[in-house]
Amino acid sequence: MSISLWDLHELVGLPMMCCLYDEVVPSTQELTGVGEKRERFIPRSCKYLLYAYHLLQSADDNRCSHVSIDKWVKFWSKKTTKYHPPPPRKAKKTVRPKSTHNSLGDIAIHERWSTAEEALFAKLCIERSLKEEVYLAAYLACWLCLFVLPGKDVNSIRPSTFKMASLMANGRRVNLAIPILASIYEGLNTVATSPKPSGTSHSFPIHFVYAWLACYFKTHYSVWQELRGPKMTRLSGEGGAKYYEPREARKRIHKAEFVSWACNMLVKAEPFKFVDDGRAEELDHSYFIAIRLSYLTLRRGGRFIVEPYSPHRFGRQFGPKSIKITLKRKKDEDKQVDGGENDPPHALIPPIVIECDSQAAVVEVSKEKCSSHDVAGSDRSNKNRHWKRQRKEAMSLKATETNECIALEDEVQSIDVGEESETSHSSTMTSPLGMDLKGNNLHLLLRCQYLKSSEQLKEVKARLQDVQAKASEEASKIQSVMDELEHVEEDIAVLKGRRTNLCATLKEKKQLNHDT
Repeated sequence: MSISLWDLHELVGLPMMCCLYDEVVPSTQELTGVGEKRERFIPRSCKYLLYAYHLLQSADDNRCSHVSIDKWVKFWSKKTTKYHPPPPRKAKKTVRPKSTHNSLGDIAIHERWSTAEEALFAKLCIERSLKEEVYLAAYLACWLCLFVLPGKDVNSIRPSTFKMASLMANGRRVNLAIPILASIYEGLNTVATSPKPSGTSHSFPIHFVYAWLACYFKTHYSVWQELRGPKMTRLSGEGGAKYYEPREARKRIHKAEFVSWACNMLVKAEPFKFVDDGRAEELDHSYFIAIRLSYLTLRRGGRFIVEPYSPHRFGRQFGPKSIKITLKRKKDEDKQVDGGENDPPHALIPPIVIECDSQAAVVEVSKEKCSSHDVAGSDRSNKNRHWKRQRKEAMSLKATETNECIALEDEVQSIDVGEESETSHSSTMTSPLGMDLKGNNLHLLLRCQYLKSSEQLKEVKARLQDVQAKASEEASKIQSVMDELEHVEEDIAVLKGRRTNLCATLKEKKQLNHDT
């Protein structure tokens, strides 16, 4: 199991299409430039965010320092506090508290700007028509830095987020699912590969991982009140996490007694067909992207993150039971590629991949809707998978061959001259049906030694070719140096001739001057 793009789409409502997320400080040409349709590349609200950041940075004594989240919020927000901080957390709760400190999801109508807010807009020289857009962009920049994609310094505003915040405030849809999942994968890999995972300090949006655990493993309480929005909002709030002892937590995840495989599954009433022709609906297109084998990318300033995305390794979360893909060759031959639960793990064919109009994938989906399944029987079925048996047989065969080679070497080393003569005599006298065992063993050992010697000979030949190539290169370099030396000697001879001529002319001039 793993968190996928489709999980982020269903749990958080993050889009997987439209504008790519590019976190970078724009250049002056990009900030003021316009396209062919006389539309700006970046909305004008971005320059006001950069100006506000410059004012906050200039007001600090240490101008090289970053602007904190607290300063950014106090600079823009001039209203009274509406939501007070929650009380300290209390562990070992058997039920969820009645107060979750969550909003109901209702956004009230914006009131008139106060005098302090009008003074702020006048200080930044913001036009009247851009006040709401700039205010929303400032909030979105804080949201990106603190909640969506936290960086190394979690409590600081990154000016590289102003570009994407301005685009979102202007009404552009931005692809956030891919960069968020790339950041999650990078953070989990950093923790997993660290020699001391508990001491690793790496910031990534782990609250999305908590939402994924709550959805699949039922590790959180749901809220009392009804909330509008994605599934993640129903599992949020103070006191939502259930308490588990370490042993209970391991048992809940490894045994998977309460796992809900179909909680985010795309349910259809009948088998359906995906065709990548560019005319699919957004939901189907997003699902198609989520099951596609690809890479996850994230650009954060001068840092680039690229993580592999392999949904075929956890294809059971998407629901297909049997997948048939038809790939058309150039010779009009059809190749059927069957994929299922019994495929070996090294198969790199994703569950559902169609790249052109002539390719289609028929997926048989489960008609059961969002129900939890007991996977206790899956352990029993895993033991009988044919690819696992083949792998075990191959490993045992390899170990047997290794032991036989070692035994043969020991046996040959223990044979003296007399035994060798007797063995050779007995091997020549025996019939093909009753061939001597030592003669067979010696033949097999000689065959192994011959193969090893041939491999070593190939390596020596390859090294010799490399040495010869290097020697030829060195010889060519020496020859070129010799040619250059010859040219230099010729130039020196020419210069010497000129020198003698000049000396002769000087003597003649001196003689003429002396005569006159």
